[in-house]
Amino acid sequence: MSVVNQNEFPSGNRHSFVQRDAENCQDATTNFENNIINKIEACSVYRGVSQTILLSATVMSAIFLLCIGPCFFQDDSGTVDYVVAAVPFYFLLLFLELGLMTFMSSLNITKAAKYDLADSWGSITAGMIQQLLFSSLITPFIKKIGPYFGYVLVWNKFALVRLDPNAWSTWVLAFFGADFTYYWMHRFFHTNALYWAGHQVHHSSEHYNLTTALRQSWWQATCSELLRIPMALIFPPSVYFINQSLNTVYQFWVHTCLIDRLGPLEWILSTPSHHRVHHDRRVHKNYGGVLIIWDRIFGTFLDEYASGVALSNQSRKAEEIELFGIMQPVESWLEPVLQYSGFKRLLLNVQRHLNSGHYLKNMIKSCLIGPGWHTTTIQRKLQQPTDASRIRVSRKLTGMLTRVYFIAQFGALLISTTTALMLKNHVPNLAMASSVYVLAFSVCLGLFLDNHPVANVAHLLMAAIGTCVYWPYWCQSLLRDLFRFPGAVESTVYYSFVSLQIFGIFLTASGQWISSTPVRHVKQQ
Repeated sequence: MSVVNQNEFPSGNRHSFVQRDAENCQDATTNFENNIINKIEACSVYRGVSQTILLSATVMSAIFLLCIGPCFFQDDSGTVDYVVAAVPFYFLLLFLELGLMTFMSSLNITKAAKYDLADSWGSITAGMIQQLLFSSLITPFIKKIGPYFGYVLVWNKFALVRLDPNAWSTWVLAFFGADFTYYWMHRFFHTNALYWAGHQVHHSSEHYNLTTALRQSWWQATCSELLRIPMALIFPPSVYFINQSLNTVYQFWVHTCLIDRLGPLEWILSTPSHHRVHHDRRVHKNYGGVLIIWDRIFGTFLDEYASGVALSNQSRKAEEIELFGIMQPVESWLEPVLQYSGFKRLLLNVQRHLNSGHYLKNMIKSCLIGPGWHTTTIQRKLQQPTDASRIRVSRKLTGMLTRVYFIAQFGALLISTTTALMLKNHVPNLAMASSVYVLAFSVCLGLFLDNHPVANVAHLLMAAIGTCVYWPYWCQSLLRDLFRFPGAVESTVYYSFVSLQIFGIFLTASGQWISSTPVRHVKQQ
């Protein structure tokens, strides 16, 4: 480093030299600030455009759903299953969100908000299997025992009032009643350890996008029906079921990081901003389904903008201050493991308490006190997390052929599931067969992601079953018997699916399936 001898410059020149240096520094600082401002403005523009597009598509989807639901998804009792009717719109919005994230790189979103193939597969698979099991097994079983147990029985025998199902006032009351019930039920799922063991499946993803909304618990779907039965004392079954179904559908769109604040609606509705806070693993708040007013009334509300971090609209990374997921991440991609992992932890906790003495007291305590027991009503603030703490478990698929096959097989299972759900009343046996096949093949793909020793054998077995049994039955039941398509169409579809299975067998036999197993990264918080 050279030192300038001030004596070499006359005083006038020395003054000019210092002045030019100061001007250059000021110009550099100004240019830097202008670049930052330009980037912020560009990011704000992209974010505003993406939010407008996603919101517009959501509103249009809701309008179409309300139009087609009663036409194609109404049963004999007058109940409309909007949850199943919304399946095509789920994927429409899902691919739209993915496209916006892909083509608008200036959105500046965190890794936790982005799509990850393995995580998205896990979330969508959980939703697929839950809906298949519930539609083809649980609901028919409940209907068979309906004369002895269920919402309809309570309404027929013990209703306190007989509200007119055709009166608009009944529908308004049922809307508030369904949402009020959901608030307390949702809060109970967080404060009670037994119910949290099932509900934690929905919170287990460390990513937060529209696929997270589809990550559902088998246990929660079953016991939720029991917790809603008290409403049968007041509301007619068809009116309440429709409001409950719409309440569930509404909650899909709030699982996104592309939508910021919605002005005055933030005071009334459960919005993406409020629900992002709910999915933070450090707090248990904001339980509302459609309305956020219940949280404000009962002291369980936490505003995303009330944290100790400056949450201006200038930085998307600053806005996503939540740590998504659960405290103890599930380090397996097997769907059954994901579903029972919470109960395994609960049993271990019970055993630990029993070993310490006071058996009955500790057992009750273990089953009653969930993670939200102490945090639900106390004042909390969100602190800016580190990037390393956001994603602790991830799976990366390597090898182009493996990725293409995995996505194609995933798409085939989606087609199978969607058609079975949409046409379950017309082909009930196919819906049941699809439930078994999708569950089994999902276990097979989970074994692959876990790099399990039996992944190869399981994959060969399921590919053979798909080739020889399931897809021939699927094509015959759906294309030939139901839709009466020509034989050429049936053959084309059949050979397409069979070719996919044969390609999977080739991958396994050539060793590329197991050699392309993903790298596993586990980061501690």
